[in-house]
Amino acid sequence: MTVDRTSIDSKGAAGAGIERSIRRTADRSTWTLLDPNVTQGKRLILLFPLEVGKTWDFEYSIKRPDGDVVMNKRSARVEAWEDVEVPAGRFRALRVVHSGRTERQGREGRVTGNVSETFWYAPEIRSMVKHEYRDTMGHLRTRDQFRQELTAYDIK
Repeated sequence: MTVDRTSIDSKGAAGAGIERSIRRTADRSTWTLLDPNVTQGKRLILLFPLEVGKTWDFEYSIKRPDGDVVMNKRSARVEAWEDVEVPAGRFRALRVVHSGRTERQGREGRVTGNVSETFWYAPEIRSMVKHEYRDTMGHLRTRDQFRQELTAYDIK
């Protein structure tokens, strides 16, 4: 499975969006986007078979282009079935929540924070249809926050 992703950043100059396109291959067993920056462990977004109440833990490290290493520890839980509406349509999806800690080691020393991610996976199209992410650093100051929604799909 290959995922084409386009991100539009509304923080561009004069409010204009900056568009970045990314193509990544996904590991079908875990729906993990294979990221060449992951140096240890595996980011287990989903762990099949999925059912409400299922939990798992995972760890992974990423080496950033600036040389800093970011270590991640997460717990995941399949929480519920939900009806989700996104630009691509309305889907019956499983809500999977990840929560945990991140630690960055680098030139500026050690910085820790909390991460919360929620994924909505629609079995009928075998894809995530929505993803929300938030991480906080220091005194619960939001460092990064975003939402992704499926806008179109084509099953071949």
